[in-house]
Amino acid sequence: MNLSFSWVFHITVLGQAMLVLTVYKILTDNYKTEKTFRDFYEDKPDLGK
Repeated sequence: MNLSFSWVFHITVLGQAMLVLTVYKILTDNYKTEKTFRDFYEDKPDLGK
């Protein structure tokens, strides 16, 4: 591969910035649900009992 260090560095920094932005958006999302810990897994409802 003939990529210069500059390209690799900038792509890495861009990827890290996108990761931070993604985590921020997920943590600040106004998500509401009616589910509780008693609901546990939907595909295996007997595990929560």
